[in-house]
Formats: sequence, C-alpha cells, structure tokens
Amino acid sequence: MYQVQPVTSFAELASYAAKAGGIHGAVLARQALRYCMDGSESPMESILVVLFCFPVRLGGYGFPLPVLNFRMDATDLAKNATGKSGFRCDLFWPDAKLVVEYDGREHHGELDRRSSDGSRHAALVGMGFEVVRITSENVRNDKEFDAIARSIAKRLNLRMRPTKRDWSAKRDQLRSDILPWPIPLL
Repeated sequence: MYQVQPVTSFAELASYAAKAGGIHGAVLARQALRYCMDGSESPMESILVVLFCFPVRLGGYGFPLPVLNFRMDATDLAKNATGKSGFRCDLFWPDAKLVVEYDGREHHGELDRRSSDGSRHAALVGMGFEVVRITSENVRNDKEFDAIARSIAKRLNLRMRPTKRDWSAKRDQLRSDILPWPIPLL
C-alpha cells in the first residue's frame, strides 16, 4: 500500500469533473474536489486531512489544507545531528511552521527507530518548526484527538469553530464513516 504509484491525480479528477457536465453527481464531485489533494503516502495521512480539514458542518475542524509529504532541506546543524540531508513531513502548514507526523507504527519500542525519530524531531524543532506527533491511539481516542486539534488550531491562529450543538454527533459520524476499525498500526 505504501510507495506505490497513484492511480489518479487531483488534476485528472478535476479535469474529469469539469467535463462531466450534468451527469448525476457531477456537482457533488466538483464540490468534493475542494478537499482533494496530491501527495498522501498512507491511508492515515489522508484520514488526518479529512478529520482536520473537512468543514465543521460535516464534522471536521475546518482547518486549511496542509501540504502533504513536503520535503525540506536540513540545515547544516540538523545534517550533522541526523546524518540526513532533508526531511519529509506528513502534514505541513508552512505559514505556521507546523509539522504533523503520524506515528502509526506501534513498533516504536525498537530502540533505533525511537532514537531516529527523536533525532529527527529535535532537528526539526532546532530548525524552528513545531512538531506534533500523532499515534493511532490518539486517533482512536476522540478526547485526545480533540486536544491535539485544539493545539494545532492555536498554532494556526484559528479559533476552534466546532461550537455548534450538534457538531459532536457530526464528528462522531465522520469518524465512524472514515476510520478503519481497528486502526492499522502500520
């Protein structure tokens, strides 16, 4: 499922939707394109974008779309510390210098992997970025996920908009619709 060629792209979907004219569902397809983007490298990255960026009326948090799997060059200090010339960030909001990393691999008990992740995290922080790490456990727990969303909103200088009385029910429905249960640990 990882490191495979995408079957389509945003441009191809948009082109098809534009040509669909009055075909049943074409209007909804064009509206859905607002939340489509290239660059996801895992199902959970896509799910995080939906949960964070779908509009409040659909149970999301209404955040702006991030850049997916953005590659940034490491500073000399970060290169020396990690041995890496650059880093790819799962979700990245450039204006806020905010990186969100999904750590779905529960094998983080492996010493070298934890050490590598720690060095990478420290290097990104040293380069001036805030790094938020999300695990499958955080995604499973709606209270933890809400707390993470609040911290992201603060960093993005956004007021948390999910204030509608029925938002919790819509959030729960969205989570139920898109989350694989159990959430894969990879």
